Amino acid sequence: MEPEVARGKASFMLRAKSLSFRVSNTSKRSFFMAQILLRVFAAVFTLAVICVMATSSQSIIILGFTVKAHYSYSSAMRFLLVSDAIVCAFSVISVIFVYHLSRSGSNLKNC
Repeated sequence: MEPEVARGKASFMLRAKSLSFRVSNTSKRSFFMAQILLRVFAAVFTLAVICVMATSSQSIIILGFTVKAHYSYSSAMRFLLVSDAIVCAFSVISVIFVYHLSRSGSNLKNC
């Protein structure tokens, strides 16, 4: 890379960093609290979906035959149950990480 281009990029990076905005502690705190709240909601709702899917079953009578439906009879429903479990686990892990990030007093400008 030519020195002129490298200097031009370096000055651009310097100007971009100088345009950072000051953020008050209360807005940082409310930002982290909103993140934690939404992630907890995601974990709770996916856990509720897992419980409902795992415990529900349905039966219907067609031409005198009783047909039962359960989530384990369909590969798509099993996939949905497993993916919901993964989403729930990642939501709980992300709540823990965001909580520790908010408690450490880290600076968001470095991210």
